[in-house]
Amino acid sequence: MKILLMGNPNVGKSVIFSRLTGAHVIASNYPGTTVGYTHGFMKLAEETVEVIDVPGTYTLEPTSEAEEIALRMLGSGDLVINVVDATNLERNLYLSLQLLERDTPVIIALNMWDDTQHRGVHVDLAKLRQLLGVPVIPTVAVTGEGIKELVDNIPRASSPDTPARSHDERWTAIGGIIDQVQHITHRHHTWVERLADASVKPLTGGVIALAALASAFLVVRFIGESLIGYVLDPLFNTLWAPVVLKLSELLGGSGLLHDILIGRIVGGEVNFVESFGLLTSGLYVPFGMVLPTTSCSAVSASGASIPRATSLRRKPMTKAVTASLGSPSSPVTTGAAKLAITSNTPRI
Repeated sequence: MKILLMGNPNVGKSVIFSRLTGAHVIASNYPGTTVGYTHGFMKLAEETVEVIDVPGTYTLEPTSEAEEIALRMLGSGDLVINVVDATNLERNLYLSLQLLERDTPVIIALNMWDDTQHRGVHVDLAKLRQLLGVPVIPTVAVTGEGIKELVDNIPRASSPDTPARSHDERWTAIGGIIDQVQHITHRHHTWVERLADASVKPLTGGVIALAALASAFLVVRFIGESLIGYVLDPLFNTLWAPVVLKLSELLGGSGLLHDILIGRIVGGEVNFVESFGLLTSGLYVPFGMVLPTTSCSAVSASGASIPRATSLRRKPMTKAVTASLGSPSSPVTTGAAKLAITSNTPRI
C-alpha cells in the first residue's frame, strides 16, 4: 500500500510525514528531474505501508515542474492524506476538491488546528466532514496532537462520488463551503497562549525552561525542607523518640538485637540520622528525609510543565541522497540507486 501526503506548500506536510515515518527516510529526486521528494515506511495495523511526501502543490493543473511531478505521483498512490492549513481553509480547499474528483480515497488532515483558536477562526468540523464526504481530522504537527487519530482513521478514507468541475465552479463551491463551516471573530491572545507560543521559540523557550527548572528547585528546597523542619522532625522527636527510648530500656540498652532495632543511643537521646537502627534511621531517612523531597519533586515537575514546551521545533532528520533511478514512470523503483536507506519502521 502506498500513501501520498499532498497539500499546498508550507502547510506542515513534511512535519506530519516525519511524525508518521520517524527519522529513517529516503530523500531523492524524481527520475529525470531536479524535483526532490522523500519517502519512508510506517506500520498500519500489521501491514508495513510506504508513505511519500509529495512536493507541495496548489493545484492539479500544473503550472510548474513540481506541480507536474505531484500530478504524476498521484497516479501511483493507493490513498491520499490531504494536509490542509486550517487557518487558510479557502485557499487550501481548491486542491482538496480536485483530489475528491478523482477515484483515489482521501482523508484530510486539518493541520495548524491550534492556530485557529489563536486567530479566532472557528471551523465546524462535523459540517465540513458532511460537505466533503471524507474524514477530516484536526492535527497539530509540531506537537503530535491528532496524529494517532489520523492514523486510526486512514482505513476510513473514502472517494466520494464528486462530479468534475471547472475552475470557476470549484471556487463557487469553495465559497459555499466556507460560508457554512467557518466564521472568524476578533480576539486577543490570553497570557497562557502567549506563554505557549513563547515556549516553542528557541530563545524564549530556553528562558522558560530555565525558569521552570529554577522553580522546581525552589519548590524542592523550601517546601521540602519546611516539611522536614516543621512537620516531620517534631513528629519523630516528640512522638516516636519516647517510644524508641522506652524500647531501648526494655532491650537493656545494648546487645545485638538492640543494635539492629535501635542502633546507638548517645546521652539518652535518639539521633535519627546517626543511630542506624531499623526503628530509628531505618524509618526516619526514607519517610522523614527522602519522601518529602521526592514528593515535592514530583509535584513541581508536573506543575512546572509548560504547554507545548516539548515540541521545540522537531525537524525531520533525513539523509539526503542522490538517486539515479531507472524508469521515469515510477517515483520509487528498484533500479540502480545510491541510497542511504534505513531500518527501523515505527509503529503507531
